[in-house]
Amino acid sequence: MTRWLRCNGDILSLLSPRSTRSSFVFAGRGKAARQAQNARAYVKHHRRRGTTKSVESESVLASAPQPSPSLSPRLKPKPTPPKAPKKSNTLPSTILALATLPLPNSFLFHQALSGSPLIDESDLPQWDKPPPYDSPPPPDTPDEAQFTRNLVDVMHGRRLRMEREACARRAVMFERGEIRALREVVREGEERVMGEWGLDKVGVGGDGCVGVCERHRVMAECYRQWQARRMVKYRREAELLAARQNPYLLCVDQV
Repeated sequence: MTRWLRCNGDILSLLSPRSTRSSFVFAGRGKAARQAQNARAYVKHHRRRGTTKSVESESVLASAPQPSPSLSPRLKPKPTPPKAPKKSNTLPSTILALATLPLPNSFLFHQALSGSPLIDESDLPQWDKPPPYDSPPPPDTPDEAQFTRNLVDVMHGRRLRMEREACARRAVMFERGEIRALREVVREGEERVMGEWGLDKVGVGGDGCVGVCERHRVMAECYRQWQARRMVKYRREAELLAARQNPYLLCVDQV
């Protein structure tokens, strides 16, 4: 039943609550029916034009629940294998200290370095070896002490000359492009010197009287000094060859 109300010259219709709810329900159903009809017409129109996607499929995809990033399975990272520690190329401090000891600058040193015929080297090869030595201990006199000092200077000059000659031979191999063979020579030389260093018995008594005979002790120290210099030289050459650089530009001055 409709009731009429006059307000400010206008007539308003008041519907009962039940009729109001019915009108809203019918209005909603009509709107849904019109939307469905329009959607079917839109799909039919686009299918005729050759489109592959439909409104329904798009609506289904849009309304489909998307996986939550937090719920998606996480791939566990592969464990990284521990890196092997790099091999140190640094020589022991004792070897470096011996290799940097200064060489003498005496007349006998330079005579032996130049290969002067005034120096008789026939008896010197025995001092090119590690101790113990077979020569008998000399008497403890000032003359013998001076002879030992002269012998050390001569041996330093002799060994420096020999090292420069060996370095010059390796330089020729480098100039010829024999790099692979040269690196093998350097590697074997360093291993040989390291092995001889381990066999050194400085400070051990016995038949060689090292540790008792002053001359043998001094000559053993001279030998160790040159073994250390050779190890440092071989190591420097190997590093420069690995870097494809010429380690023999200053071959004479570097020994």
